Amino acid sequence: MKQIKIKELIKRIVTETLNNIEESHQTGEWWIDDSGGTMYCDNTVSDQGHEGMVITYLVMEILSHFGIDVADDPKEFVDCEEDIKNELIDDDSLTPEELADWDKNPATVIVKKLIEMGAYKDPVQAKNAVMIAYGNSSIDARDYAMMYWKWKIMKTVRNAIEIQTWHLTSNDIELIVRGIWDIMDEDNDDPDDSDTIVGDDNYQGPRVNVTVQSIGKRYTDIPLAVLEKKMPSALGNYKSGLGSDFLNEGFHYAHKEYRMYEGHNKIVALFDDNSRLMFEVHYHDRHKQDKALWRRRAFTTWKSAANEIHSDVQLTEAGNPIQKTWKQAFKEALNHPKLKDYIRLPHHQRIFDGKGKSAPCMDPVNFSKTA
Repeated sequence: MKQIKIKELIKRIVTETLNNIEESHQTGEWWIDDSGGTMYCDNTVSDQGHEGMVITYLVMEILSHFGIDVADDPKEFVDCEEDIKNELIDDDSLTPEELADWDKNPATVIVKKLIEMGAYKDPVQAKNAVMIAYGNSSIDARDYAMMYWKWKIMKTVRNAIEIQTWHLTSNDIELIVRGIWDIMDEDNDDPDDSDTIVGDDNYQGPRVNVTVQSIGKRYTDIPLAVLEKKMPSALGNYKSGLGSDFLNEGFHYAHKEYRMYEGHNKIVALFDDNSRLMFEVHYHDRHKQDKALWRRRAFTTWKSAANEIHSDVQLTEAGNPIQKTWKQAFKEALNHPKLKDYIRLPHHQRIFDGKGKSAPCMDPVNFSKTA
């Protein structure tokens, strides 16, 4: 079974289990995975916390490497030893020496076989994976997920969002932003507001504290709007007082008068006055890689339509040129026929009217709606 299929299967089983839990996402704990998606894992509500979910993933992943069917309710890893041993014997993959070693220390043989089949990046990772699966490792299961899987820990604590990440590259920040947007979307439970196009003047978003685990560095009280720049230097610049004037790169597209960002499910255009327009992507029946390609097409189609509108300069009766602002162009482009297929549930959408009345935004403390 290919690695990508293993991870998809593991994710599906664990997610389906957690989705059966009814909980409030105003506060809680999540994993942000390597696609920016979120998995609820608050052990005060569910059966698994951050560490428990990693152990479950690793048990299922290792079993899959040995060609063992992954059960919906996986056993403790120590109880899987006999299944692995029988599979290796059936495949004629155990030498007499290894069979003798198995009776003394099955973990040593399991690690050896995983290394032989190239299941993990290096021998150290293979050993750590097996020891964590057993629940007996010198490395923290959470550090393993952050280090090898690029997952991030997310918690809502009092008036801030706490993030832990192993590194802080532009890609790491993009995943963090997608994860935050993901739980903000889940909190919006009003069907008439869940699929909106929103322009929110002076939007800054919730405050975020970020700990970079590999170097022990911590950034505190960072607005989400700063993280959305996707520049690691942005966090340091913000705390040192340089502000957002220095943060003009790192988006999928940066223009001197606007910037565009491709989120987990939304496409966003941000303007120099700190206002924004965005829409949720309608994927129709697309899945996996097709979703990413479709989302990118939605991104480029909106940009193209806005360029077309902005370039259409009209003349007054006196012959003076009138050119629409980029914000006007992007707003009108949302109604362009060629963008229609990309926008989710048009009859629920609502555009900021530019007259001081905005659609509901999210409270930075608990993501509840505010007027």
